[in-house]
Amino acid sequence: RMTVGKMIELLGSKAG
Repeated sequence: RMTVGKMIELLGSKAG
């Protein structure tokens, strides 16, 4: 299963 950090990174990249 994917790690939470990966999800946050993707979200942060989109938000940023």
